[in-house]
Amino acid sequence: MSKTLVLFDFDETIIKENSIQKLLYAASGRRFLWPLALGVLAHPSGWGQLRQAVKNQVYNRCLFSITDSRQYNFGQAFGITFTLNSEVCRRMWRHHEQGHRIWVVTASPQSYIEGVIKSLGLPCELVIGTRLSSPCTSFNLCEIECSGEKKVYEVRKLLSTRSLHFDTVVAYGNLPFDREMLSMADVGYVITDGKTSKYVRD
Repeated sequence: MSKTLVLFDFDETIIKENSIQKLLYAASGRRFLWPLALGVLAHPSGWGQLRQAVKNQVYNRCLFSITDSRQYNFGQAFGITFTLNSEVCRRMWRHHEQGHRIWVVTASPQSYIEGVIKSLGLPCELVIGTRLSSPCTSFNLCEIECSGEKKVYEVRKLLSTRSLHFDTVVAYGNLPFDREMLSMADVGYVITDGKTSKYVRD
C-alpha cells in the first residue's frame, strides 16, 4: 500500500467554479435562488450570521427530498461542463502515477461530487463530502457541512475506522476555507486563481 495520502479540495481547487450552484438550480427547478433567502431577512435573530443563515435556507429549500442517486446523476451530467484547473489535475495524475492514494474532501454533497468525479474520469479513490439523508430531509448545514475543522475530523475518522496509516499526507485547497486541512497535512499547497503555491503555516 502507498505510504502517501493526497487530499484534494474540489471546488475552486480541482475545478475553477463552485459546483454546488448547478445542483441547487437543477434540484429545485428554479431560475432564481435569491427569493429563497428572503425569509431569513424576516427573522432578525439570524442576521448575526447572515451568510450562513441564507446558505442554510437555500440549501434546505433546494435539496429537500433529493436522493443520493439523483445527486449522483446530476453530478455525472454536469461534470463535463466544469472547467478543470489544469495545473492541479496534472499534479493529481502525477500522484496517481506514483501510486499515492487520492481522496477528494469537499463541502459539497458527497454523492453529487462522486458523480462529477466519475464523469471527469479523475483518479480519485474516494470522496469525503457533506452527507445528506436520502431522500433529504431538513438539516442544519452548520452541523453537517464538511468544511473547515469537519474536513479534518472526517479524514481522521476514516483513517481510524479503516486502520490506515500514511507516512506522508499532502493536501491541496484554497484559503481560507481549507486552512485546517492544509495545516493537518505534512505538505500543503494553496490554489489561488488556478496557481499553486506552498502553504505556509501561520
